[in-house]
Amino acid sequence: MIEPTVVSLGPNESVAFSTDAPNWTALPNVGSFDPKTRVYSAPRLLFRSRSVYITASSTVNPAEGGTAEIRLNAAPSWIPLLSVYWAVLFVLLAIAAWNTWPSVPEEPVLTVHPPSVTLAPNQIQQFTATLGDRPHPDITWTATSGAITPSGLYVAPADIPKPAAVTITATRNSDKTKAASSVVFLSLAKSLFLFPALSHLRPGETLQLQAQPPSATWPDDFPKGKFTAPAVIAQRRVLDVSITDSNGSVAGARVVLLPAASGADTANLTALALAAIAGAFGAWLASVNSFVAFIGSRSFVPSWSLFYLFRPAFGAGLAVVVYLALRLGRVPSDSPIGSPESIALYSLLVGLFAKESLEKLHQIFCAAFGIQDKSPDKRGQASDATAAPSIDKVTAAAGNKDVVIEGKGFAADSTVLIDDTARPHTFDGANRLTVTLDPPPQAGAELTVKVRSAAGQESAPVKVKIA
Repeated sequence: MIEPTVVSLGPNESVAFSTDAPNWTALPNVGSFDPKTRVYSAPRLLFRSRSVYITASSTVNPAEGGTAEIRLNAAPSWIPLLSVYWAVLFVLLAIAAWNTWPSVPEEPVLTVHPPSVTLAPNQIQQFTATLGDRPHPDITWTATSGAITPSGLYVAPADIPKPAAVTITATRNSDKTKAASSVVFLSLAKSLFLFPALSHLRPGETLQLQAQPPSATWPDDFPKGKFTAPAVIAQRRVLDVSITDSNGSVAGARVVLLPAASGADTANLTALALAAIAGAFGAWLASVNSFVAFIGSRSFVPSWSLFYLFRPAFGAGLAVVVYLALRLGRVPSDSPIGSPESIALYSLLVGLFAKESLEKLHQIFCAAFGIQDKSPDKRGQASDATAAPSIDKVTAAAGNKDVVIEGKGFAADSTVLIDDTARPHTFDGANRLTVTLDPPPQAGAELTVKVRSAAGQESAPVKVKIA
């Protein structure tokens, strides 16, 4: 008899055995065993739970000795590792979300074009208003002198006794506090015009302005009306250009410099990145919740550690897929998906409830391609860690060391008990285990066979008569 027969050890723990048998073996070769002191020491680090079998035997008296099972528990190695991993991941996700979250967009600016112009008596000039570089017709136009129509067409006074300046003001009807203005220089001389009054340029693009009459004085950065945008434009900039002629007339135009990437492209990339980050954070929450629950109930199974490690990445990818499906209208939703808040909320929920999200995507895929999936869900067939294994058949013969056990719910970390003693075994699959008995069973002997899962659930005992 060997004592103890069953013991559980964590990383770097040890246990001493006692028996009268002189011969010792340890299988598999994990950790270290000293036959002299009969002390087994577990490895310093364990990343997979498994069993080690210590067998003591005697050639003089076969009745002496026996087999003891050492259950190595990898949970103590994974708990601090996962705790540090999730703390670091939380910080990284928080930083990524902070850097990715779209800034508050600048309020559109109301501008009037052209910004300045010189007019002679009775000459006309069409003014336009833009809000954020887009035409804005909801405007009330006013002029300090002369006449201006509701559409912005200005007529200079018929009598101009001396040069003067007139202010043209455009006021938004929906917000009277928002207004912009332009200056009209009234002169007895012939007018000076500069066009186009409004232009937009991206990095490296070239603009040619035209003056009428062409004999005008141009600013240094617009030689003869030609201007090339910088190779790099970090943010939107507005340039006002003014020209003069020999009569003192003035004309102006506005050039808007835009960054290279369009706003739509930047917004789409930001939305995808935000969906991925929020999905990973949702999966992080689900993983931590599950991990804490298992630790609290002392039922943490280290074989799920890789699942915990990669679940945030899975949640990020799944959130991106769901976001694209929402954008394409493949997933019914009554809420807008365009705002950063809605993208983050949807993605968080996808990462938090990944299983339900996958089921919904599976339904969408089948409906889109007209597929009827009648095969069972492979993920749903995964063995339940709390389900008890069952034995259907045990095959053993006198003089044969191998005892074959057939049934359901077997796993690599299952324990085989023969006559209530743990025995080394080979895992042949979820339906088959092979135990090697040394010495082999003799004719007439009766064996009681049970299989125990890693969660402690045991099959019903099966008695086998050796023939």
